[in-house]
Amino acid sequence: MADPGQDALEALRAEISGLRTELRCFASKLESVQPGGVTPVVYLSAAQVRSRIGASSTTLWRWIREGRFPRPKYTPGGRRVWPADAIAAWEAELAGTPATMP
Repeated sequence: MADPGQDALEALRAEISGLRTELRCFASKLESVQPGGVTPVVYLSAAQVRSRIGASSTTLWRWIREGRFPRPKYTPGGRRVWPADAIAAWEAELAGTPATMP
């Protein structure tokens, strides 16, 4: 008769093995993004975004409210920022071309 503790231990070992495989796969994907690590995310302030898209504060916030512009992220200090790639994607969508980093 099988020992229930031994069965549970074997199940945990199999799960750990599967997780290790997933981790190795994930790590290799990260390495393919940029040799040596992950590509850093560049954030733009509201002033930088307004300057880049040529819109006033009022227009920017109206577009956000209407769902026509990406919503900002918030830093731990409460500052509003936008990932540069989100702005590039928005610009590309308007132009009908693939997004490229600035």
